[in-house]
Amino acid sequence: MPTPLFNEEMHKYTTPGGQPLPGVTTILGEYRKTRIGKGEFYVALDGTAIEAEVMRKAAEIGSAIHKCLQYALTYGPGRFTYPEEIAPCVDQIWQWRQDFSPEVLAVETPLYSERYLFAGTLDLVCRIGGKLCLVDAKTGMGALVGPQTAAYETLYREDTGCQEPMERWLLQLPRDGDPYRFKRLANPNDWNFFKARMFCYHYLKGA
Repeated sequence: MPTPLFNEEMHKYTTPGGQPLPGVTTILGEYRKTRIGKGEFYVALDGTAIEAEVMRKAAEIGSAIHKCLQYALTYGPGRFTYPEEIAPCVDQIWQWRQDFSPEVLAVETPLYSERYLFAGTLDLVCRIGGKLCLVDAKTGMGALVGPQTAAYETLYREDTGCQEPMERWLLQLPRDGDPYRFKRLANPNDWNFFKARMFCYHYLKGA
């Protein structure tokens, strides 16, 4: 399947033919941009309001960490530089790699579904101990990481035709330097949740 075009600055996907595609995180809508008084904020599902500038900085840091994950699994130690503020997360990536010895199949890979017409960028698909695993890396808890990875699994299976069992995992990389956490995601309703969000997204768009 052709790779979707991704505008990283605007976080927008299109098909190679130019058709706009909603991304997985856009469909899930974990954060909603709004204006409160004279300021712009992002409101989380639990009602927490985060200043737009704080979210912008967090997105930049998140992008840098994902690039480091890609480089760490592709090039190895000493082959790239990174900001000092994300050094604890990079150390955690090295430790996780040493602990689990993943066999990388795909990393930071943009894909889209011709069937469902959405797109997303998979952090990592690998084999660990012979098992096929889809891993999503986050510095926070990731309230909707279960449905998010279920959507990524759908993208991967449609792109590759893969039918074998796949485990979904959250790799948490705390920025405060605490040890990484590697958590299995196994809620059978994750894909149904994503499909419900996708229906709501298109309904509200008038599609």
